[in-house]
Amino acid sequence: MLSEMYIKNIVQKLEGLSSASDAIKSAAELCGSAALNGSNIFIHDKTGIIDNEVTERASGLALIQKLSGYHEAVKAGDVIILSSLFSGDADDLTLAETLKNNGTKLIIISPKGSLADMADIAIVYSGEDGNGVVEIAGLEKSICPVNGIINAALAWSLAAEIAVYIMNADKVPTVFCGRYLKDGVEKYQKAQRDFTAKGY
Repeated sequence: MLSEMYIKNIVQKLEGLSSASDAIKSAAELCGSAALNGSNIFIHDKTGIIDNEVTERASGLALIQKLSGYHEAVKAGDVIILSSLFSGDADDLTLAETLKNNGTKLIIISPKGSLADMADIAIVYSGEDGNGVVEIAGLEKSICPVNGIINAALAWSLAAEIAVYIMNADKVPTVFCGRYLKDGVEKYQKAQRDFTAKGY
């Protein structure tokens, strides 16, 4: 079945991400150190996919915030995690240049290419940009890409390593709980207050 083939392809791609472990660790050290020193950690994805996956949700780190709508809050020393599905996206390249010129540190999650080359730390993976992996007779193009899943997995892997870095500094990072749980809204709001007070 095509569904099984697609899932096997995802598993294979995810297993190959272990090659990014050193870059993830370096990126986590950059983010964790910045957060503990009062800087902000923002994440951006022009499609909004990774923004919504990683921020403001249950089990997510409060310190990773959406860049969208908060450009005015960015200052030199902040860290921007820029997730892109395409290595040569013109909008992402322009944004990356602007952010670097403003003195922010830039972590890129993307396929290998020109965008990753602009990063302070690049978390990259091989593969063609945005191509589907399922071919169906009669369809001109293949369907069902995997790069969105890869980017999300790398972003969550980075979050895990950031949490470890902060814990190793004898600090406790703020983690959101589900608002759907009993007393979840109150706990979520408390987590927001804790993060505002601590910065991590």
